[in-house]
Amino acid sequence: MRSIPKIVIIDKDMFRGSSTIQLVQFVQNHFLILSEVLLYECATDEDSHQELLKRFKTVMLAGAYTCPNSWRIINREAYTLQPYGFLADLNETSRIRSEFEKYRNVSISDSIGHIYQEATNSARTLLDLAKSASTAIASKIPEVDRKARKLEGNKSYRFQLWLDNAQNYGIHKLAIEKAGHLTRLPDKYCLSEKWVTWQYFRLISALTFEYAFLRKGKGGNAELIRTEHDLQDIEYVLFLSRADGLLTKDRKLVKPLAKAAFPEKDVFSSLDEVPDEYLCHWD
Repeated sequence: MRSIPKIVIIDKDMFRGSSTIQLVQFVQNHFLILSEVLLYECATDEDSHQELLKRFKTVMLAGAYTCPNSWRIINREAYTLQPYGFLADLNETSRIRSEFEKYRNVSISDSIGHIYQEATNSARTLLDLAKSASTAIASKIPEVDRKARKLEGNKSYRFQLWLDNAQNYGIHKLAIEKAGHLTRLPDKYCLSEKWVTWQYFRLISALTFEYAFLRKGKGGNAELIRTEHDLQDIEYVLFLSRADGLLTKDRKLVKPLAKAAFPEKDVFSSLDEVPDEYLCHWD
């Protein structure tokens, strides 16, 4: 019986820092997911969006898969009242590959327009949700902040402290307060760490504590842009709850948060670090 292949997520920093040839060679032997949030970040890159979109298309056609953004997964769990399962969306992967084959050039106006719009809407929704969740745990911040000051700037330990305190607050309670309106039976929604929704609010809570510790989040357009970017980074960490490994070059948020949130998972700094156990045999 063929074993289930190990799934790898890649974030924008790694995707941008790798060549198209490297990624094509990698995807031919690995179960690599290019998420909708990655597509959104490629499409909105001010300096290199055309190059990144072309790379996205090439790697998808070479065999990569895609997965929904977190907001779609959260809504799905609210509707089914079941934890989201297999991360890759096989139907959407097939549809995107088919459309990429039809269009010579990749642009927002044709084959990926609807995904771009959905990702844009999700970014706004998640930003509002994160602000709401931040308010809910604000009373805990001074106490946790005092503990963090004793860690002498160790970011990994600090994120672990944030995550521990988020869990102490009660993730199910927070999810019901802020997303319970999405489901017909809130008491049966987001019951444990098996739910993507549960992991999302856990990570959002950790980010809230981090902002408070760094004295961030006081407003302004630059702050809004930074927050949106951090929310996009959190999606890659969130997907690790359903994947086996994460490829990232980001040392400010993605890597330390991923290691703290999912210490049993693999976090790689380069394509070459991925061990042979991740190799797939597609025959």
